[in-house]
Amino acid sequence: MLDQQQWDNAHPLRQHPFLSPEILHKLETAKISVDTLRETSADEIGALIRHHRMGATVKKCAEEMPNLEADILVQPITRTVLRITISIQPNFR
Repeated sequence: MLDQQQWDNAHPLRQHPFLSPEILHKLETAKISVDTLRETSADEIGALIRHHRMGATVKKCAEEMPNLEADILVQPITRTVLRITISIQPNFR
């Protein structure tokens, strides 16, 4: 947190230089997570932050944030041995 100056109360999109402090403040005030922004349309994001033209930019920035999807399969072989298969896929641009 010190190196990146990304505090735990700050929105993760503060890392993007394309977003103005006003937009970032609105995202932090509304407590909208990056996952929610990924699932929401650009028009709805524009309405949430009351800046319709920036909705597409905020959506693009949210989709660029690193996100991993993990699938885990656990199979018992014996009473004391398990087979664990983990598949990790990137889900970002």
